[in-house]
Amino acid sequence: MQAPRKIKKKAVRFLRWTEKYTKTDMVYLTKNGFWVSVGYSIEIVAGLIVTVVLANLIPKSVLGTYQFVLSTVLILGAFTLTGINSALLRAVAQGHDGLLWNSIKIKLKWNTGIVITSGIVAIYYFFIGNSVLGTCFLIAGSTAPLIESFGLYQFYLQGKQQFRLNAFIALIRRFLPTLGIVSAAFITTNPVLLILTYYVTNLISITIALRLTLNLDKSFNPVNTNIVTYSKHLSVMNSFGKVANHIDKVLIFNFLGPVAVASFTIAQLPTKYTSNGINLLSSLILPKLATRDFPTLKNTLPRKVLLFFILTSFVVFGYILFAPTVFKIIFPAYPESVLVSQILAVALLFLPRSAFQDTLVAHAKTTPLYISRISIPTLKIVLLLILLPIYGIWGAVAAILISTCIAAILSSFLFYRTE
Repeated sequence: MQAPRKIKKKAVRFLRWTEKYTKTDMVYLTKNGFWVSVGYSIEIVAGLIVTVVLANLIPKSVLGTYQFVLSTVLILGAFTLTGINSALLRAVAQGHDGLLWNSIKIKLKWNTGIVITSGIVAIYYFFIGNSVLGTCFLIAGSTAPLIESFGLYQFYLQGKQQFRLNAFIALIRRFLPTLGIVSAAFITTNPVLLILTYYVTNLISITIALRLTLNLDKSFNPVNTNIVTYSKHLSVMNSFGKVANHIDKVLIFNFLGPVAVASFTIAQLPTKYTSNGINLLSSLILPKLATRDFPTLKNTLPRKVLLFFILTSFVVFGYILFAPTVFKIIFPAYPESVLVSQILAVALLFLPRSAFQDTLVAHAKTTPLYISRISIPTLKIVLLLILLPIYGIWGAVAAILISTCIAAILSSFLFYRTE
């Protein structure tokens, strides 16, 4: 028993020593970062299993249709109260408790918009004779609002810094959907059944995850008007970003067809999972950012962003080097996606500057957030509309790289100029 304690003490002393150079609470980052990494690893493994199975078992046209439905529903959900996610995390991190259940009820009311818009889209496809897409959107519209609302449990746990519990729940959360979708892919190539499996298994698993979290948060306090007001601000900002993040697949589906969507989806995997990793890292640092004063962060954060950029550069270089081999092994049917994937990976170099955005969110700096979260997504959407019809997939790649680069520059500028 003494040996492990001595090793632990030495490790803590070493981490405290490194803080002279990183200017970061390395004990907090190592302890909680481990569990964030575990949760993220579960996300990656589950996502890769599903993607590899679907890419190798179902036709490209079916995979493209499947991704088109998922992306469209996410866009329809962009105009609900998406900002309550970050607002809840921030409030819980600042010591407010008992907010989870009432936050879910508020989000459920706003998510009726998904039901209505999905219904309208379904009617449109039934009207033009496409019963497959019509049925898919009916399924999505009846389940997505619940999945979106129940997903608030993650932000509550992140705000409470319950990263270990969140990682264990993530295992439960991802097991059933992964098993369900993989099993369905072996049985059928019908996109309706695949969509049904996706949404039903996700609804069941996220309900279980919420139930486990509610056992931790048994008090039920009303959500104060400040949280709701800030949620509305963030929702307006987020709506543009959410549309911009998913409209590429919708536009590719309409301009180039479902096969092109499948190829582009496979090519986006490195940026998708790395971006998700950055979002998870944000969940680790946001509670800390919310409790520190803004002037101090302006002095300490740039150095950390630089270190993060250096680390990211090695990751990007390694991926570009090994991408052809990786694709040959796990995505042999998608050789056309290799070069696109390598070029898209360059966009990852700009992601470390998302820490500046997280700081603005943590300190409710609404004016600069409005500027960045509306202007950049709008630019990306405009570039997609202009470049994609002319240059096809490469137009979409150019739109992503240009908008990501400008976003990094703008976020840095706004961070330094904000008081």
